[in-house]
Order: sequence, then C-alpha cells, then structure tokens
Amino acid sequence: FFPLWQNLAHCLAPPQFPQYLRKKQKYAVTEPVKKVQWSKINPHAIKRDSIWVEVDEEKYISDELFSDIRKNFANKIAPSRQPIHDLVDKSKELRVLDSKAAQNF
Repeated sequence: FFPLWQNLAHCLAPPQFPQYLRKKQKYAVTEPVKKVQWSKINPHAIKRDSIWVEVDEEKYISDELFSDIRKNFANKIAPSRQPIHDLVDKSKELRVLDSKAAQNF
C-alpha cells in the first residue's frame, strides 16, 4: 500500500520547468488596460529551436514600450451619468381611458 502512495504522489507533482527556457519576468501595469484574449503557451510544448527560447526579453524592454502600451490599450474613462432626479422629472403621468374614449383610438 505505501509504495503505491509514493508513486501516486510522484505523478501528482507539478512538472518541472524545461531547463532550456528562462523564467519570464512579471510586469505590473499601473493603470487599468483592456483585457487581451489569449492563452498561455505550455512551456513543455516549446521545442529547443523555437523563437521563444532564443529571444532575449531584456533587449526589448523599455519605458517607451510600456508608455505605448498604456496609450494604445488603456481603458477609456466612462462618461459621468446623469443624476437620478433629472430622469424622474421626465416621467409622464399615466391615465386610464374609459371604454368609449378607447374606441376612438
């Protein structure tokens, strides 16, 4: 029973990160930006001769790049809404018509 448990625990352990890949740095955005619809690439699906292995991330990082991202992908500020009292004043009075008056319509 016990050796079976050790094998099961070994199978449930998270897979190790491939040695030929470098850990990616996480970047924080100070302002809210639009959500990007993408899915992460599984590191185990990346081959050794892939561009993702060869590219040097530090080479492309600059303050100019992040300012362009903020400028192009920032959430637009929503226009302010009208106060509720302005909407209430525009309501109309409802009337019930009798059957003779309703026949004219």
